[in-house]
Order: sequence, then C-alpha cells, then structure tokens
Amino acid sequence: MERSPLNLVPVVRATITVVVAGFIFFAMLQLEAILSDPESTSRSFAVWATSATVGLVAWVFVFIGGLGQLIALEAPWKPGVRWLLIAIVLLVVLGLAATVFLTLLTSALGGRSFNPGVTLIVRILMVCGWLAAAPWLLLLWITDERVQSLRIGVKANGTGSFRPAIRELDAVWKAIERSSLALGLLLSTLVINTAFMRNVAIEAGVSPKSFSQWEVLGYGVFFMVILAAILIPVLVAWREAGFELVSRATPDTASGVPDEASAAARERLVVRIGIDRSYVRRPIAILGVLSPFLTSFITVLIPTGS
Repeated sequence: MERSPLNLVPVVRATITVVVAGFIFFAMLQLEAILSDPESTSRSFAVWATSATVGLVAWVFVFIGGLGQLIALEAPWKPGVRWLLIAIVLLVVLGLAATVFLTLLTSALGGRSFNPGVTLIVRILMVCGWLAAAPWLLLLWITDERVQSLRIGVKANGTGSFRPAIRELDAVWKAIERSSLALGLLLSTLVINTAFMRNVAIEAGVSPKSFSQWEVLGYGVFFMVILAAILIPVLVAWREAGFELVSRATPDTASGVPDEASAAARERLVVRIGIDRSYVRRPIAILGVLSPFLTSFITVLIPTGS
C-alpha cells in the first residue's frame, strides 16, 4: 500500500504560532518601555507579558474556531446580515456593561495605578478578549433559539419520525460542549493574567492587602457565574427537549405502566440521546463553567511579594 505524502500543515502552523507569539511578547515589552518611566517593573511585567502572550495566542485559536462554527451552520440557523448586526450591537452593549461593572468593582476594592504602557496593554487585551468570545456567544444565542424551536417541533410531531429531532439534539449538544470549553478556556486565561497582574501591581508599590489573592479568587467566581448564566439555561433546555422527545417517541401504555419492550426502548433512547444523568456522565459543559473558579483557586498558589 502506497503511503500518502506527509502533510506540513501542522509544522507550518506551529512555526507561525511561535513566531507570532514572539512578536507579540516583544511588542508588549517595547510598548511598556516606551510609555513607562525608567523605573519599570521589568521582572514582574515580563512574567505577566509571557502569560498574556500565551493567552492571546490561545484567544486567536478560540476566535478562529468560533468563526468556523458560525460559518459551518446550515439553514435555517446560519445567521443573516440583519440578525448579525443586531446581535453584534447587543454584544457591544453587554461588553460595555460588563467592563463598567468590573471597573467600578475594582475602584470599590481600591484603585491601582499602573504604568501607562501596562494600562494600554490591558485595555487592548480586554478588547481582544471580547473579540475572541464574540463568535461563541453568538453561537450560544443561536443554539438557545435552536433548542427552543426543537422543543416546539417535538411537541407538534405526533407520531412522525423523530430521527431528525435526535440529530438536532446531537448538534445542539455539540454546540453547548464546544462553547463551554472555548469560553472556559478564554476566562481561565483571563484569571491567570489577573493573578500575574497582581505581581506587577505589588512590584509597582501597591500594598498586597489592597490587591489580595482572595480578589483573584473573586474574579474567578464572578466569571464562573457569568458563564453559568449563559450556558446553564441552554443546557437545561437541551435536556428538557430530550426528555420531551423520549416521552413522545415511547409513550406510556393505556395503564400508565410501560411493558418490558416499551421500557427497554425508552432506556435505549435515553442512553442514545445522552440525557441519562448527563451532568455526571457528560460533564464537559459543567467543567467549562467551573474552569474560571478552578483556575483562580490554583492561581492563589502563585508566589508573590506578599
């Protein structure tokens, strides 16, 4: 059997990634050096810049993956221009509201002054983070509408074939799973960056007590709650649609007690769809929700000058 030629795409992708990461890191160092005073917090900033560079490269892959998922959607779920424009406006409003909230929260906990270079880089990263999350948030909004339409379709199906509905449930689950992992990765890297930013603040003269490790943990909890508020309603709706499909596809007998064949068919369908104890057997979505908190808990162990 003749072997196909080797594919250089992985090697090229890895090379480009390393080159781009090196350029980003160098640009951060130069920007901080140009805009800051000579007494630059170079050591802690270099560590934070490394973390931010890794996070930014990960965000690029997250953005590309989310964009690919949106493009791959088929009718009737491929978003039109009008829907996209309205959704992007709402996304900008959401981003501004969350940014203002975090700014007010940080101010209430005690303002911190950073070098102008650090401040500018943080603002650029904030914009990049929202851009990376945008395709996945749009995908989740589409998925939410998709699962609601699925529930209505299942209820109106009667005795027709449920095979299309099962395929639709599979597609919805994949969207939930991928969105959970992508957004969890994005928020987890953001929490790690916050932990290393604490070192930058301490080296710049901020008291460790005014920027405590518990505050980093609090950011993790905050991001976990936000992600849960976005993901869990879609996850619950998917599960309810699955049970609705099972009840319609394998209805009870006249007595209300299913016979052996009906009970076996129902069990097979439950397992096929994956709604049997799905939060335990298929925990990927929940893991994505918990990842910001778990990451923040681990970052408490990062050594500081405190």
